[in-house]
Amino acid sequence: MNNLWIRGITVVRGENCCNSVTEFIRSKLHIHMSPEDLEAAHPLPSKSSTELTVATRQQQEQTLIVRFWRREHEQRDNILRNRRLLKELGR
Repeated sequence: MNNLWIRGITVVRGENCCNSVTEFIRSKLHIHMSPEDLEAAHPLPSKSSTELTVATRQQQEQTLIVRFWRREHEQRDNILRNRRLLKELGR
């Protein structure tokens, strides 16, 4: 499977999710990748999104689904291996 769910990335409304994901992966997991490595990245709706104010909804940490171009993509496996770094950082 070439999809990942990533939680905890702050996405500003109107911002490109692929850019947010790649910047997060580069800065937190220290894995070199570019937005071109991703086929798509989309925020998943939260159950409580109807209760949030517009200002809160514009800058909230969301769950994103990320799809890589190829199944055999090494980037996805590197991300899965390095996810423990996030736990060490308290993220």
